[in-house]
Amino acid sequence: MNGRLKLIEQQLLGIDSAAFQNLCDIYLAFREQEFASINRTGSQFGKQKTIKGTPDTFFRLTDGSLRYVEFTTKADGLVTKIKEDIDKCLDQTKTGVPANQVHKIIICFNSRLDVAEETAITQHAVSKNVRIELIGLDWLALEIYSKYLILAKDILGIPLDTGQLLPLQSFIDEYNNKAGKLSTPLDNIFLHRKTELTDIGSTLETNDLLIISGFPGVGKTKLALEALDKFLSTNKDYSAFAVSKKDQDISEDLKIHLQQEQNYVLLVDDANRQLLNFKQILGVFKEKRKGIIKLVITVRDYALNDVTNECYEYDPHKTILKKFSDAEITELINSDSFEIKNPKYQKRIVEVADGNARLAVMAARIAKQRQESFLLGDVSDLYDSYFQTFIKDFDIFGDKTLIKTIGIISFFFTIDRSNKEFIEVVLKTFDLDYHDFNEAIDELEKRELVEVQYNHARVSEQVMATYFFYKVFIKDEILSFKTLLFTFFPVWKKRFSDTIIPSNNSFGYDNVLKKINGTLDEYLYSIYSEEEKALEFFSLFWFLDSIASANF
Repeated sequence: MNGRLKLIEQQLLGIDSAAFQNLCDIYLAFREQEFASINRTGSQFGKQKTIKGTPDTFFRLTDGSLRYVEFTTKADGLVTKIKEDIDKCLDQTKTGVPANQVHKIIICFNSRLDVAEETAITQHAVSKNVRIELIGLDWLALEIYSKYLILAKDILGIPLDTGQLLPLQSFIDEYNNKAGKLSTPLDNIFLHRKTELTDIGSTLETNDLLIISGFPGVGKTKLALEALDKFLSTNKDYSAFAVSKKDQDISEDLKIHLQQEQNYVLLVDDANRQLLNFKQILGVFKEKRKGIIKLVITVRDYALNDVTNECYEYDPHKTILKKFSDAEITELINSDSFEIKNPKYQKRIVEVADGNARLAVMAARIAKQRQESFLLGDVSDLYDSYFQTFIKDFDIFGDKTLIKTIGIISFFFTIDRSNKEFIEVVLKTFDLDYHDFNEAIDELEKRELVEVQYNHARVSEQVMATYFFYKVFIKDEILSFKTLLFTFFPVWKKRFSDTIIPSNNSFGYDNVLKKINGTLDEYLYSIYSEEEKALEFFSLFWFLDSIASANF
């Protein structure tokens, strides 16, 4: 932590005058909560350049008090320079304002004063009958370090956060651009869910914690964003962020972006996939703060109880989304965003979507690209077509190392490349070479199918992770699901839940659970005498009565 403070000090020492002036202006804007006006008269509009003038910046608070601000990056002759700045600020011929109307002069400088120098400046101000505030390098560095780390990132170029707390538009842009725009966009037209939108909007006014749950693809994230947009339009004192999962500790991001005095509304999307982050966010949520934090959480249906249990003490409001009706899916794909007018295509999309808006959007894109050939095949063929159509000049399906690599990452969701011991166990299990595996990750990253941050490789988008897990371990049996189950269950029980259940929901019982039932029976038989393991196994599949009655 001391190293971070030193780095801030070093960057402040080397900063140019224009950047220093910008930084101090932003710092003062953060610090002073009740501006009536602010004018940066010493800065050029739209440029990082200073211009001569007195004062460099002035602002008036809501109590009517007038503050002047002067900046200097000169270390030589600093005492003389500051005295001159004070005198200029009190010179009515330079400012047009009588000296007795100036309530305080703030001097910002990126160097240090000794006791004698500070005393000389203070006595000069007393002789001029004006209050001053001296903000030097030491004080400014401590303020940035302890309260305003975002200044270190944006102005000083020090990468302090992990990029997991994003403004809503940045979150939308990042989501839309994942995997070369393979994900279905969040900024398409908002249809239906009017009742739910009204319900969430009114609840947000009085409740601080809301959960939106439902099957994948029923519009949880889209609805949450619409609700936040509506809430922010009438609650101007709130700022909003969305949590973007990047498999890093989010505590520093929370410190940087969330100020104690401000009001925030946070979107925690797919909270079931980021329980550690969610727990840290709940920690901030329960803190005593001057400002208010509201949480809007989306979670898949099968993980609703897990997420609810984490925050049950706050009595969260829940909105459960049902699948879209056939008529609603038809209206979606018939809208200006997709313009699917052909009744045959509409019928086919309604069939494969089964109330899932995400699948409907994917199918609409394929229908426009492939037309007649789109009418053939099942849901899994739709995914094959989707990824083959929108991944240009890249035959991932023809390269066994690439397809195996993305299948493995899809199951574990994140691979820590620095954990060589674990990776070698995984690769030995599936007969892959260590160097080939890492080269494949690099190639997949170039194609934006995998993202690598802080040595953590993960699939760029959750729909892709579900699809490639299903493709590699179940549909095409490129890697053995039996080997996966017998080797990594129950240690990786949560990952089995987060891959098998979405696959079953997306591709259907006949294509997923029915296909792996024999393997499940084998595993159960192998651990039947081990009561604890058997109970863990049953707990994963309890929700499927059909499996319980047919096989167990």
